[in-house]
Amino acid sequence: MNNKSITLTNLTPYQVEMLDHMWNLESMQEVEEWQSTLRPRDRVMSDTLMRMVLQEVVEDLVVEDLGLAREYLTRFRL
Repeated sequence: MNNKSITLTNLTPYQVEMLDHMWNLESMQEVEEWQSTLRPRDRVMSDTLMRMVLQEVVEDLVVEDLGLAREYLTRFRL
């Protein structure tokens, strides 16, 4: 996997602040501990943001894998 940065657009300043905070935590346990201190709606927002990041990572992997598959198909085309 390449080290392409993840880009999420149209986030509020508060959402960006939440993501920055999550990014600085060292482990999933720390994330879960932090989330347990949040108000319910903020906990939902943090879960949503985490899912958005994961979705971006998955999409990048799929695109990367398709690129490799296309390369092989082109190489072995008759």
